[in-house]
Amino acid sequence: MVGWFKREPGTLGIFLGGSIAAETADAYSDIDLRIIVEPEQHSHFVEKRREIPTQWPGFLFNEWLPGTQHCVSHFQPFGKIDIFYYDAAKLTPSPWYRLPIKILHDPAGIVTDLVNDRKG
Repeated sequence: MVGWFKREPGTLGIFLGGSIAAETADAYSDIDLRIIVEPEQHSHFVEKRREIPTQWPGFLFNEWLPGTQHCVSHFQPFGKIDIFYYDAAKLTPSPWYRLPIKILHDPAGIVTDLVNDRKG
């Protein structure tokens, strides 16, 4: 998945949150994947949020709500990935970034800057 997003035009950063980033995951933990995209590509990623995970091995089904900017995808044998898409132009410091984060792709330092400016 990370490799797929790295190759997609418009992807600026990839990071994990939740129990995997905190190194407290267990067999029932999901993956909280966060994708930062260029502002002009954000609507494209959100529109395709249900289609993107179907390309990866083991895909079963998606859950989503209309109007949301994320998708919850289920995979065999027992995996769940919550994928959130963030518009880089709308990123703001937040207390949420005080929680553990694991940066997977950050060529321009956008995620690093966001994490280092955790006010909110």
